Amino acid sequence: MKEKDFKVLFLTHGFPRHKSDSITPFIFDIAKGVSDKRIKVFVLAPHSKGLERHEVMDDIEVFRFRYAPGKFETLSYSGRMHSDVLRSSKNKVLFFLFLFFFFVEGLYIAKTKNIDLIHAHWILPGGIVGMVISVLLSKPLVVSSHGTDLFIAKKFGFLVPIIRVILEISRGIHVISFPLKVIVCDLKVRNMKKVFVIPEPVNVSEFSEVSYSENRRAKEKTSLNVLFIGRLIERKGVEYLLKAGNIIDNKGVNFVMKIVGVGELKSGLCKMSNDLSLSRKVVFIDSIAHKDIKEVYRWADVLVLPSVTDWKGEKEGLGVVILEAFASGIPVIGTRSGGIVDVVKDNVNGYLVPEKDAEAIAKYLVKISEDRNLARKLGCKGREFVQAVFARDKVAEKIIGMYKNSIKRNIVK
Repeated sequence: MKEKDFKVLFLTHGFPRHKSDSITPFIFDIAKGVSDKRIKVFVLAPHSKGLERHEVMDDIEVFRFRYAPGKFETLSYSGRMHSDVLRSSKNKVLFFLFLFFFFVEGLYIAKTKNIDLIHAHWILPGGIVGMVISVLLSKPLVVSSHGTDLFIAKKFGFLVPIIRVILEISRGIHVISFPLKVIVCDLKVRNMKKVFVIPEPVNVSEFSEVSYSENRRAKEKTSLNVLFIGRLIERKGVEYLLKAGNIIDNKGVNFVMKIVGVGELKSGLCKMSNDLSLSRKVVFIDSIAHKDIKEVYRWADVLVLPSVTDWKGEKEGLGVVILEAFASGIPVIGTRSGGIVDVVKDNVNGYLVPEKDAEAIAKYLVKISEDRNLARKLGCKGREFVQAVFARDKVAEKIIGMYKNSIKRNIVK
């Protein structure tokens, strides 16, 4: 085969709107990693206000499908599609339009671009569209679960038959953590050999080991800089981080906390911060461009991801911010929830605590504040771990291995 004459179509309901976007950057990193290995990648994602219908991002052709008049294209890029659809009759109707136009444009691209393989990111909704296109065109399908879809399936049983059919038809099943593989096994997929546990990548070169470098620690800091990055939704458990902040504040720990993200709980969390008399210590930041995120990690001494199981039964799939923190050389405090346990190794590169346990979070914040040398060692272990397992090229090789297994023929590297 000639270079780049193997063609893959990514179907996804989330893709960066521009190269510095913080929306699902890991999907772009997977596409870029695979593209760098001489495979042609096309991406089909939803349209939204201000976006081009077609553009090229680093040799990756991106198509955006329209599914409603502009002001009604609200299902994507909010990070809460599944919740919005489950909670609203209007959004259920809009979701059917979404699926229809997703399918129509996906079928058109697959035929006109002579796609060799379809890669659906998230079993719902991309896997539904990918399954139908795969059957109609007799093209192999692989699906990736980044967590949301499989956790929701455990909570809403009516989705299980749909997901099971998609998984059976798929030639390859990609999950980002071992807890997700357990769910696939519970769904009684007949051929578990086609299930691949492959983590989401992080572009390690974008980050540098900064937080506990000797240069920075030459002048001892007088405060602990605590960082959270993520959507302000129930699953992220930010209220427990604020409660932990209140605990260490009462213990006399001098700290500053940055909470970066937007979401439906922001106003309530701001009020909670004020009620706990933390307004001088806690700073809320709506968003930071992906290209500037490394400066936030440069500022931080520790990242906290206090995720919980939400009302849909959804847990953290993996936690890309954990990988970025490790790449930056800072330790992480995370909950024993979902895929977090795959990457945070207790007392090695950070600390694991139970869900909803503010006291435990506070305990380790105090420990890191009091022992900066220990924190530096944890951060160094985290960076070594990311470089060895999660670098973009290493993940791309594993994805390509899944492609090879799915089509039973060689792909030129």
